[in-house]
Amino acid sequence: MSDNQPIQMLKGALVIAGTPQFLFGGELHYFRLNPQEWRRRIHEMRLAHMNTVGAYIPWLWHEPTESEWDFTGATHPRRNLRQFLEICHDEGMKVFARPGPYVMAELLNEGIPDWIGQSYPEVLARTAAGHRHPNGVVSYLHPTYLRLAKRWITRVAEELRPFLYENGGPIVLWQLDNEVGMLHWVSNQADYHPDVLARYHAEHPLKQSNELSEYWDWQKFQQQERRVYLEVLRQTAQDIVGTTPYIVNVHGFRDFFSYGRGIDYPIGLAQLIEARNLENTALSGDFYPGKIGFDNYHDLVLATLYTNAANKPGRLSYSAEFQSGRLSDKPRLSSYDIALATRLVVAHGFNGVNYYMFSGGDNPEGIGSLGRRHDWQAPLAADGTLRPTYDTVAGLGSVFHSVQSVLASSEKVSDLSIAFYSPYYLTDTIGEKVQKNPVLNTFINDRTRLHFDGIYRILTALSVPMTAVSLLEDDLSEIRTGYLWVACTRYMDESTQTKLAQYVEQGGHLILGPDIPTFDLTGSPCQVLATRLGITDSQPCHQPELVTVMGIDSVLTPRATSFSPPASGRVLGTIESNGQTCAATWPVGSGQATLFGVGLTGDYLYQNEVVARMLSSIGLNPRLSVTPGLVHATMRTGDQGSLLSLINPDDQDYRVTIHSPFWPTQSEIAVPARHGLLLAANLVVTPNLLIHYATAEIQDLSQDDYGVTVTINSLSAGQIVLIAAKPMEVTLSGPGFVAQDQATGKVEVSWARAGTYTIFCKEIETFQLSDIVGSPASHESLE
Repeated sequence: MSDNQPIQMLKGALVIAGTPQFLFGGELHYFRLNPQEWRRRIHEMRLAHMNTVGAYIPWLWHEPTESEWDFTGATHPRRNLRQFLEICHDEGMKVFARPGPYVMAELLNEGIPDWIGQSYPEVLARTAAGHRHPNGVVSYLHPTYLRLAKRWITRVAEELRPFLYENGGPIVLWQLDNEVGMLHWVSNQADYHPDVLARYHAEHPLKQSNELSEYWDWQKFQQQERRVYLEVLRQTAQDIVGTTPYIVNVHGFRDFFSYGRGIDYPIGLAQLIEARNLENTALSGDFYPGKIGFDNYHDLVLATLYTNAANKPGRLSYSAEFQSGRLSDKPRLSSYDIALATRLVVAHGFNGVNYYMFSGGDNPEGIGSLGRRHDWQAPLAADGTLRPTYDTVAGLGSVFHSVQSVLASSEKVSDLSIAFYSPYYLTDTIGEKVQKNPVLNTFINDRTRLHFDGIYRILTALSVPMTAVSLLEDDLSEIRTGYLWVACTRYMDESTQTKLAQYVEQGGHLILGPDIPTFDLTGSPCQVLATRLGITDSQPCHQPELVTVMGIDSVLTPRATSFSPPASGRVLGTIESNGQTCAATWPVGSGQATLFGVGLTGDYLYQNEVVARMLSSIGLNPRLSVTPGLVHATMRTGDQGSLLSLINPDDQDYRVTIHSPFWPTQSEIAVPARHGLLLAANLVVTPNLLIHYATAEIQDLSQDDYGVTVTINSLSAGQIVLIAAKPMEVTLSGPGFVAQDQATGKVEVSWARAGTYTIFCKEIETFQLSDIVGSPASHESLE
């Protein structure tokens, strides 16, 4: 598999031997299956067009007793890790290795051996009262724990060394620990181990007079502690693992029965954002949205954008754990849920997913935290049978495989950047002293209602081509879109306020709302941004108001901000009760500022029209739009072509028209309820053949000595248009029509009903057809 070229992360993709890869994989736990099952299940993954196997490697399984190791199956056949990796290699699968030390994975002690807490109780985290942490988590930087963890990482890395890609093996990714900080967040209990407190007080010897100043010092300290822990693990593995890239898996989706929600996922990103500074390391998310519908699909969109923003530019865009089932049997996930979720994250830039779990199994020797069973509604059930979701994954796999040359080398078209501001989400552990603090409670309330489920949800519903930036960490001068929308509260640190002022003064277009910051994060007055934008009298209205924006009256808002714009400003909206301005745009330096002081909750569809008109009025005309607008659209484009995603999360069928310079036709495309399409445009097939566009998904694209075969799965009537640089004989299997234009090399292939069709293209020496030839296709349709 290796030609000794290093693995790289480049433009959001994993590049192996110079070729960008789309990592389509799933989690298969060798320790939960008998070895006789390993090859068959890996083979089933390959048949589903998957190319990567993810596998936790639990410390408690391979060192159940201190210093007694087993990686060869001497004490239990399921411990034969070497054999498992050999089978993965034989089957041509890449491997995503996940050796912890923490793995969670529904194992006792989250995968940490019992003997650590029993023999070394001093390593366990403590509460503020000095008691053992309720989740039994270790204190990450305790020297005894680090000694044991480093010994484990060194030992398992030596076992895996022959299987690394650079040594001719299948391992292409390596995960550092798992969900660091999650056990503290879910219990609202930080680690107050005496060693931790000693390090903190050494850095902060003077007690802050402001309780919020102390809160932020503590939060930043914890961010650094997590980064240091992950760096120790990375450095320990580095000498052995070599060029293999590292993954840090981020937690945060929460279960609300049927719908999982991503509204708190940014908390995990905020906890771990310092890990972006680790060499050769990418932050990656575990996404568990549950049922997918019109009301929550934006969770996956925003989680994807925020994950990419939290990473340094170019790092791998990837989900290390992506829902293909659920731990319990309710809610019951359908094939539509799996397909829609996958399509959404790929549409917004991910270059790989690792389905969790792809194969069920059982827990040997009592290591499971929930008993023997571990089925997870997996596409490959615990007993080995194939669930309907297996066919769903296989269908997605065939589409991704067919357009892989474009997929991993393309970037999403974006006209607007939205801001991820990590301090708004640094609320993982809130001590008793500040639980009622108005600043923190403003963050908690506004970030969900007015930001995530408000304006950012509306922008998602409008299919505005978006990317995201990490406001605190990124260099705003490198923003490639001309517009930056910052959903903000009245509170923002002075440095970031200054950064935003510089952004607009140097030529950017800054959109703020529903508030303009007038305080820093401690609640102290700070009007750096307001002053430099020329706003001196902003006033938030803390009661519902009706406003008129862009000629649309009676717009209900739970909170509006009134202000007097500079004389050069153009008013966009006013409060109906008093006539005061609540939205305006005006020039600042070389750029433009727009203050949209209208809090929108996304509860009413008319709010979408309000935002659409406002964007148009300030000159933001998206390069991609779709009518009707209830279908979600994105475009990825690159040197090898473009991919249009159309995703319908609604329960109603739609026929849509695409408006984009990247899409060559305005022919209507049918998108059935709870379905999606990934459509190719200007896809380079060979030096002499281009797929100009297709209104149906390509299920297979192959080439041999006889010609090119394109297999289409169409949900309705449709067409594919080819451009041939040389004369071609083109045939369609099934009822349809083939029209060729000799002068332009254009070939139009159309069909009148849903079905699977095969188009065969063969170069010919001479071109005997007239300028435009229409001939009925004669072969039977392939079902």
